[in-house]
Amino acid sequence: MKFSTICVAALAALTQASPVKNTIKDVKLTVESDNKEINGKGLSSLHEGAGLNYFFLGEGSQDLKYDSSSQKLYFDISDEITYSFSVYSDFAIIGVLEPYKVEFNDNYLKVNGTTEGFFACKNVNDPYQYSKDSYALMNFLGQEAPEGCISLKVKNSA
Repeated sequence: MKFSTICVAALAALTQASPVKNTIKDVKLTVESDNKEINGKGLSSLHEGAGLNYFFLGEGSQDLKYDSSSQKLYFDISDEITYSFSVYSDFAIIGVLEPYKVEFNDNYLKVNGTTEGFFACKNVNDPYQYSKDSYALMNFLGQEAPEGCISLKVKNSA
């Protein structure tokens, strides 16, 4: 009888000593760059196709969530539909495609293990041509960015 009492007391103490961490965090993405025109701009996604939103630089930042256990950056469209961060044809997107596993290191977004490869680009032939007036967020990891694109890092400012 005493052994079971000790076990219950030890389990209760262990439960109180190590509370479960909340792995879901609020995220607001912003741009950090040496270029004064884009430095500090927020990132929001705009509809560009069925189940696909492309990220563009602007004055505000979209509310997103990050699940550190699954390494997924996302937002919920509804109870049944979640849009997750991915890279599609060099475009940084959020949509119904297979989510990329991402991390935050000192609040900087890491894709494929690095914060490098992000650029702001105009006139990138996006479906609705938003990039004629706004910078699209692109990811050219391992390749050279087109002329006129501006190197940047993506940061969580939430």
